[in-house]
Amino acid sequence: MKIVVFAMILTCVSGALAASGVVASWPHLEVLLGTLRISTGSIGMEAVGLTVAGLGALLLFLTGAVCGGAVVARGRLGAGRRELSTPNLVEGALLVGFGAFAISIGDSPEYVVCFLALVCFLAGYQNAVVTELSKGAVGTTQVVGILTSLGIAVGEALDRTSVPRPERPAVEATKPLILPSALLGCFVLGAFVGMAGFSFLGLASCALLAIPLFVAGEHLRGSEHHSDL
Repeated sequence: MKIVVFAMILTCVSGALAASGVVASWPHLEVLLGTLRISTGSIGMEAVGLTVAGLGALLLFLTGAVCGGAVVARGRLGAGRRELSTPNLVEGALLVGFGAFAISIGDSPEYVVCFLALVCFLAGYQNAVVTELSKGAVGTTQVVGILTSLGIAVGEALDRTSVPRPERPAVEATKPLILPSALLGCFVLGAFVGMAGFSFLGLASCALLAIPLFVAGEHLRGSEHHSDL
């Protein structure tokens, strides 16, 4: 149950970051593409530049996944086995640092690029953390993966309910729908929170996303401490 709550919190944060990234980058998209076009000098080179940017995002995702796996492993090996609380606290610290950075330099196209880089990194980080801690039961906190899991669960449920099986009642066949549906709801809720926060505070609002991470991290750390006693 702790893993499910943990995954739901991370998914809410993921939705908020994704929505903030879209809203933040949209006004600067033309400027960023214009800068890329000027620096490359041709449409062909612009395509190369976009490809390099995509590979950079992929590398950031992979780096985040590596760091997420390392943080979980460190939490398991450290004193008291803080495998649940440590990843939350690390991500919260990253968001607070980035929010402070946003307040200090203000909004700019360059800053938006840094924010999108952080989003790519944290996407890989969160996926690695929830996959490792849930032993594959929860594989992602991103909407594409959640929708894929939900689609698979719907297909399996339709197959099982269309052919009655005494050993597996229809109600039991729909149970796999619960987790991906809950995660999807958390992602949508986080997206609305992220858009509202950005509209009032700009990208500095990402620091506020650290609050549920810190609260959950402290709660999980306390429960881990009691379980060790």
